[in-house]
Amino acid sequence: MSARPGRGPFGGARDLPVRCAARGRTARPRAPPVHLGCGHGVHHCPGAPPSRAEAAIAPRVLFEQHPRLALDVDPAAVAWRTGALLRGLASLPVLLG
Repeated sequence: MSARPGRGPFGGARDLPVRCAARGRTARPRAPPVHLGCGHGVHHCPGAPPSRAEAAIAPRVLFEQHPRLALDVDPAAVAWRTGALLRGLASLPVLLG
C-alpha cells in the first residue's frame, strides 16, 4: 500500500492486514475494528476524554427519556453514507414513543 506524501489511506485503515484478518470480506464473523479516531502519543486528541464520556452517557440518557425508542424503518432500509474518509448513517429514522 502506498500513498502520496500528505495523503493517507484512511478509508481502508480498518482493512489493513495487521488490523483485520478478514479484510475484504463482508461475511461475519469479523474481527472488531481498532478505533483510530483519537490518535496516539503526542498526537492524542485533547477532546478524547470528554467525547468518551459523552459516548458512555448519551445512550443511557436517551433511553431513559424515551424508553420506547424504536427504529422507524426496516433495518435493511437504513441508508449508509460511504466515502474515502468517512462511513456512517445517512439518516436514522426513529420513533421516540
